[in-house]
Amino acid sequence: MLSLGAILVATLAPGNAIAVHRLPPAWCLRCGDTFLTDLVSNVVLFVPFGLAWQLWRPDAPFPRWGPLLGLLVSLGVESLQALGIPPQRNPSLADLLTNTAGATLGASLPWLARTLRSSSARTSAQLSVVWSVAATAVFLLSSLAQQPLPSTREVAGTTPSRFSYAPGFGWYQGRVDSARVNAVRITRGQPGPVVREADAPGRRADLHLWFDGNEPLADRKPALFVHLPGDTTILYALGKHGSALEFVAARRGDRWGLAMPPAYIRGVFSAERRAARGGDAVAVDAQAVADTDALHLRVRDGSRTDSATLTYSPGQAWAFLQTLAHPFGPLAIPIMVTWFAVLVGPAAWTAARARRGLAVPLLLVAPGGWWTASWYTAIGRLPSEAAALLFVMTVAFVSSRWAHRRSAGTST
Repeated sequence: MLSLGAILVATLAPGNAIAVHRLPPAWCLRCGDTFLTDLVSNVVLFVPFGLAWQLWRPDAPFPRWGPLLGLLVSLGVESLQALGIPPQRNPSLADLLTNTAGATLGASLPWLARTLRSSSARTSAQLSVVWSVAATAVFLLSSLAQQPLPSTREVAGTTPSRFSYAPGFGWYQGRVDSARVNAVRITRGQPGPVVREADAPGRRADLHLWFDGNEPLADRKPALFVHLPGDTTILYALGKHGSALEFVAARRGDRWGLAMPPAYIRGVFSAERRAARGGDAVAVDAQAVADTDALHLRVRDGSRTDSATLTYSPGQAWAFLQTLAHPFGPLAIPIMVTWFAVLVGPAAWTAARARRGLAVPLLLVAPGGWWTASWYTAIGRLPSEAAALLFVMTVAFVSSRWAHRRSAGTST
């Protein structure tokens, strides 16, 4: 019931409506700019439903009922959305397929757990290799997704955008004093954003923005926007997101339909900080630097300076395969540990059950894949991520050895 309630809240609650200008067409397969992240989120949403059914009815034949019930629930949700419940949500064929896939995956987990517990030493070694290779592939794809857009230019040149700015449509409406994009200084001194067109993607960028930050709190509001030539596809954006200062930089993953996380500093535009600035008297100086392996953000607000760095790393796929938790957020560590438990935990579990001489070499394959993906793509390596990876693999390895010895002792 809890899993079903979570599904209904996530899909039918009025607060989850999508803005009209972002609403994808009905019954689409590739829906919106972050379609791949949405597909993965749908699968994860329905995994507990399929798992709960299989645990409630362990004698039920698999895979008949779990996937079928997931399909029926998803079909009911999509039908209600087709009728306008809730408003501003369209039914999606992609949702129907991925929801059913999630229920199927959840229903298969008890079978997978039994297979891992009862496999022979030879089968365990084979399973460990397969799982480690799959984890290495995920680390490599994750690292590639976090690379800058392909470019032969180190730094992009920019010119005034050919697309005229009009008030509204999500733009920042407060006063922008001036901006600098790489070596080009732009003076504005009036309301509205600075919008520039880049001649090509660059591997790095250095942005500065001086603005008042006194617009009422709202959703994402770019005050400095740099787009690719020929259209308004974002390259860099610096501005407000609620009370936070946010820096968005396009990466390869944006073109793959992933929700790449931004760098941000909380509270820069809170009522207390705005009052301390004395209205329009003091401007905010924001500097954002996009490197090949990190986003750096710094803000000088009167006598106060805050900074934040979003470092890319091979294990960061959890951050752009969902939109609920951010690398800076309080849920980052628990979700990262859970992600590694799914990604490399079974590899360590099965490695512990292989022949004694193979256990340790098999245990090193997944961490080696993590390091190799970072080296090959020139993406950084987070110490906290390495610690979480080793912690999960150690716990899985030791737990498997303990469970195996206990079962062997019970059988004798």
